[in-house]
Amino acid sequence: MARNTELGEKGKLTRDRLIIYGFSLFMKEGVADVSLDDILKYSGVKKGAFYYYFDTKEQFLQACFVECYLQPVTQVLEEFNEHEPCSIADILYFFTYFAVRVKEKMDARLGECKVELDDIYFNISYLSRKDNFMAAHYSDFHEQQRLYVERCLVNMRGGGLVDHDINCGELAKMMCNCREGTFMMWSKQKNEDFDSTMATFMRYFERMLGMRSS
Repeated sequence: MARNTELGEKGKLTRDRLIIYGFSLFMKEGVADVSLDDILKYSGVKKGAFYYYFDTKEQFLQACFVECYLQPVTQVLEEFNEHEPCSIADILYFFTYFAVRVKEKMDARLGECKVELDDIYFNISYLSRKDNFMAAHYSDFHEQQRLYVERCLVNMRGGGLVDHDINCGELAKMMCNCREGTFMMWSKQKNEDFDSTMATFMRYFERMLGMRSS
């Protein structure tokens, strides 16, 4: 188990340095290719200090994931959920800027150790396939994303903008899958224009929704 000890200021700084440098190294080099010695060398923290805070590399990886990725994702989801989405423009904004806002929070946390968005996406996707802990959180994130889009579609239907025979839950899932696929293409091929591709998808979905002028 992780040490649940009251830390002094120096202890907090040491643990924080391990988390920040470790997460950065995992994202830059790939989770499978980073050893404990790599982490210690990169962070400048001694092995004894590492084992004071963490029992295993796997436990350390989970802490990195939670503090440097999951917490920013949760914060941005909460910010979006403070407002009621009610238009295609709201969904497009969510799809386009969610990752940007998460990256801003991650950059603030990582400081000089900040990493590229596509490296984060690649490694988090890898982790979700290899680790049950990561997979559960990754799956929860996608469900939260789907629920946000579904809520928007339901609100639009309530406002007379979407036909009543539309299955908002299934359509939200389809829209989120399109967003994920588009983001994956962008992360692999930087010549892809993510924003314009998503805008094209949304025009297609507008026609599917049976939208009418308000």
